[in-house]
Amino acid sequence: MQLRHAASPRSIAMTRLHTYLLGGMALLSSLLTQSVLAQSSPNGRRITRPTARPVPSTPPRPATVPVGAALTGQFTAQPGVGGIFLSFGRELPKTFRYRLERSPAGGAAYEPIAESVFPALPEGFAGRLNEAIAQMPPVYLTLPDRPIVDARYQVLRRHATADSLANLMVAPQYRIAAGLGHWDATAQPNLVYDYRLSRLNADGSTTPVGEIRGVSTPGTYPATVLRIDTAYAKGPTATIECEVVSGRAPEVLYLYRAYYLRGEFEPVVASYYPVRSTNGRIRYQLNDATVVDKLSYAYYVVPGDYMGNRGTASAVYNVYNARPNEITFIPYRFRVNSIRAEKRLRLSWRVTPSRDITSIDIFRGNDFDKTFVRIGSVGPTDTVFYDANVRPVQTYFYTLVVNTAYGKTYPSARVPALLEGAETNYARPENVRSQQNGRTVTLTWDRPAGPVTGYYLYRARDYDQKPEQVGRLIASAAATVTVTDTLPDRDSEVWVYSVASVNTSYNISPLSAPVTIVGKTTVRPPAQLTARLRDNTPQRRAVNLYWTNLVEARQRAGGFRVYRRLVTTDNKPADWQLLTLTTLRAETNFWADTTIREGNTYAYMVRTVGAGDQLSTPSVEARCTVTETFPAGVRNVRLLQSGPGVVVQWDAPLDPTVERYVVYRAEAGRPLQKLTTLPRNTAQFVDKTPLLKKTNYYQILAEDSRGHASRNPDTVGLYVE
Repeated sequence: MQLRHAASPRSIAMTRLHTYLLGGMALLSSLLTQSVLAQSSPNGRRITRPTARPVPSTPPRPATVPVGAALTGQFTAQPGVGGIFLSFGRELPKTFRYRLERSPAGGAAYEPIAESVFPALPEGFAGRLNEAIAQMPPVYLTLPDRPIVDARYQVLRRHATADSLANLMVAPQYRIAAGLGHWDATAQPNLVYDYRLSRLNADGSTTPVGEIRGVSTPGTYPATVLRIDTAYAKGPTATIECEVVSGRAPEVLYLYRAYYLRGEFEPVVASYYPVRSTNGRIRYQLNDATVVDKLSYAYYVVPGDYMGNRGTASAVYNVYNARPNEITFIPYRFRVNSIRAEKRLRLSWRVTPSRDITSIDIFRGNDFDKTFVRIGSVGPTDTVFYDANVRPVQTYFYTLVVNTAYGKTYPSARVPALLEGAETNYARPENVRSQQNGRTVTLTWDRPAGPVTGYYLYRARDYDQKPEQVGRLIASAAATVTVTDTLPDRDSEVWVYSVASVNTSYNISPLSAPVTIVGKTTVRPPAQLTARLRDNTPQRRAVNLYWTNLVEARQRAGGFRVYRRLVTTDNKPADWQLLTLTTLRAETNFWADTTIREGNTYAYMVRTVGAGDQLSTPSVEARCTVTETFPAGVRNVRLLQSGPGVVVQWDAPLDPTVERYVVYRAEAGRPLQKLTTLPRNTAQFVDKTPLLKKTNYYQILAEDSRGHASRNPDTVGLYVE
């Protein structure tokens, strides 16, 4: 049995819009909202000081004040959570369309973001309403029944303004469905915008409606004070009444509830509606129909609006769902002592004797604010209880509940207790083994027998040095434990690792058998690194790297690794990329990079590989620029008019990379136009369609197989009769 009984539903409340049609009269609309709220005490009285709880609202900031340029009071903006709601006024767009434009604050470039018109069919009205409810912040509105939606649409269809549904049209979802509003979900947080609204008339003309400047999201909720002053519980329902002390009446209410022995507040399903007030203030009654008999609850209420903005939460109010004839007994002198030799905790208390007491339940929890579980029950006259199902050096919390003929009392004070550790520890970790990759060491060992909860890792610089603890406690209950450590960046021939276990009494075992790791040795990078471009052909270009042969220089080396990075024009450093997939042999002092691209500048460096794959510091950089190559151009371009055509001749270059020639022509003041492409063995072209009575300009470009064209070509002109 748990002190926290079966959990009540914790779903978010749904808000429903209900309206009633009265025959022959205008449609009366009332917006009934279901939201999260509630809090109380026995017989409706305040029983304890409010406990601390999280406040879901964000810190307030100055609210944006819209300024309308025309038709003041009709075109308005209201920031919300995740967007801004724009209201277009009263006149329904039946013979025209509204166009909404937006611009960054102070800017003149407005861009259209929405156009709206009154829906032609009730299906369109219902679809827009459903879509608006889904798009706007979740204030838990649900679409009413279809006959109600159709009836509201018919009322709006017979009128030119929204006054016929004035009470209902305060909801932005209905204004959007009627074409009188827009939810701007594309507005970015903390950016300021200007909005402009205009009418697009049927004759094609445009009429300005208004402007709003300086609007940003998220919005804020006005300072509003809610006070819960009445609360009582009866059976499965808790009723809470609150009033608006100051501020504006909320559009949406949120109710949060917590159990007595739990610190977390959660939203609950609750209905609320306005009730009569004797002092002229706005007052609401809230009903939580998910409470459990004989349990204590805490409630608070948060006001909000349709845009998702939330105000300040009310104070916490406590409710205990008790019977009127219940008798309350409070345990006193409640203590918990540790008995180390017996490995158990002794609970003792006193309760005023009474024939109405039937039993006393003992509850235990691992956290002061979390769930407590019943661990035992004793008779009405017992004053001692022993708890042997505990672990050493772990904190527990205890509370008592007195059962009477009329029900259960409030839980007593929560008392902490801790059992002292008494278990010696001789369980050394077994089969310790290691793997090394450079300075990274992976250690693995087997769990020893006994109540082991964790391990400490130790490291020494050599066999004679005292081992030092590495890091914090390694908590693990696995049969095989694996950890990773990084060797210090210091010279040492060997490093010695060992492991000790920690039991439930937090006693440390002797060290395990040591394992030895190869230490860091001084490895020098190669000297005199040189990078040279091998420029045979564009297809076979490479960068050759040369460095000092360390074997011949009698320096320690196990091999080499070559790295490269791209040098950008802005000199921003790029990451080094490893070029050699396998380590080069120690006697090697040359490597060719064939993965280069023309137009790039590369930086190279080489690192020496030592024992245990340890790497030296980077060598001095060597850079190389791979220049782009272009084919040689044609020479001695000649033009000759032959009848109606023009003969173009040239001398071909002695460049084996030339693949083709491209002939261009233009008249004075006009760009060159491509005429034809000729093979590389061509040295003459006849233009049969020259521009008569004008000067024709010609240009010949040589291209290679990569599409690179010759540079600085000659342009030759000829006047054609």
